[in-house]
Amino acid sequence: MSTAPKNALAQLTQAMQAWETLRQTKSFTGMTLAQFKAKLQPSLTARANQAVIEAQMTAALDQRDNTDKISAAIVLLVVNAVKGDPEEGKDGELFYEVFSKGGD
Repeated sequence: MSTAPKNALAQLTQAMQAWETLRQTKSFTGMTLAQFKAKLQPSLTARANQAVIEAQMTAALDQRDNTDKISAAIVLLVVNAVKGDPEEGKDGELFYEVFSKGGD
């Protein structure tokens, strides 16, 4: 049976802290505290990597949102220029095919 990630972190942290606080010099199952911590390190490293990736994702989403605002303003300028162009206009093929389908 698998342990939920939050519970797994709590368990391993609690086990390390209790061993370190209460029986720091004692070995269990032939392992010292240092060996135990070394065996748990991959879990801690994976969590640290996940935190970095989540921060990068948040930054990427923020960047996307900010650049989309700028791009939307540029598209609006072009839409308005096409509408105002005497050869195109808002009833013209260009406006209809490209701009009216995305909403205006």
